[in-house]
Amino acid sequence: DPVLRQNDVLGPVHRDVDNLAPRIGLAFVPESQSAFLRRMLGEGQTVIRAGYSFQYDVVFLNMLSATAGNYPRALKYDVLPPESNNLFPTLQPRPDRLPAFDPLRFPFANMAADLQSPTSHQWLFIVQRQFGTRQFVELGYVGNRSYHLLRQTERNPGLLSTAQAATVIGGGVIPGLQERRLNPGWASRVVAESSAVSKYHSLFLRHHQDLANGLRADISFTWSGAFSDNDEALAVSDIALSSPQVPQNVFDYRNEWSRSIFDRPLRFSAVYTYELSPLAGVLVGHSIAHEILSGWKTSGSVEWQSGQPFTVVTGLDSGGSRVTG
Repeated sequence: DPVLRQNDVLGPVHRDVDNLAPRIGLAFVPESQSAFLRRMLGEGQTVIRAGYSFQYDVVFLNMLSATAGNYPRALKYDVLPPESNNLFPTLQPRPDRLPAFDPLRFPFANMAADLQSPTSHQWLFIVQRQFGTRQFVELGYVGNRSYHLLRQTERNPGLLSTAQAATVIGGGVIPGLQERRLNPGWASRVVAESSAVSKYHSLFLRHHQDLANGLRADISFTWSGAFSDNDEALAVSDIALSSPQVPQNVFDYRNEWSRSIFDRPLRFSAVYTYELSPLAGVLVGHSIAHEILSGWKTSGSVEWQSGQPFTVVTGLDSGGSRVTG
């Protein structure tokens, strides 16, 4: 609709057709003529693994439903005005035609025309050493770099001048959000764009051992760092409290780069499994007990990890852009 386009309502999204997703992997068992290296590597007991992959996510349906709710495809009207009593079964009449377009009355939520599928490059390098027939140790590095991640922004934000900020600090009153918008004649113009980025790096150590009498244990420790400039494209409260879906300054995303709300720098986990078959084997002469215990196993796990990062906030729209933070 040319009229909508002239009022900063975005047009269709361009088709994204170049999402090739190759993967490559390597597994290598080193050998050496050196006696020292043979003792270190063992006889075929060390394997080196490496891999690299491209991966893509999808644009989730919340974005599509928000776009579908725009004027004129959908129009909200009150079936029961707040000041009225319950009129059921005689409801308020539905408008027989759409009202004329009013750029100030109708807000819009759209997706950027150059929207891309969220993309992630992942890589790993792992060295595994086996000891005997019952245990092995792994030392590895895993990382990824993601871009074209979804972010919600505002094309018609409210602006807050230095003088207005000083007025608020002094207890004064400033013009409302609509009056301070970039274009006061337009309502909100929310846009979902694929401009967010993130990085993740981790080192891990893992020990696996099959102990005697059916007991098996797997213990791992990870030291990692996750960073991003946006973690939440909608408004999931537990995430958005520390990583709002709308940047604090829609003209500068650099201040959004920080540790991700999903960052857990330290993580320890232990998993164990115990098979009752060895115990059943001891009771071969006791047929009933043997039948009861055969084939059963029990397992459990223990996990410790760093707590969730959080951001100290004021609870106010400190930037004047309708985002509390």
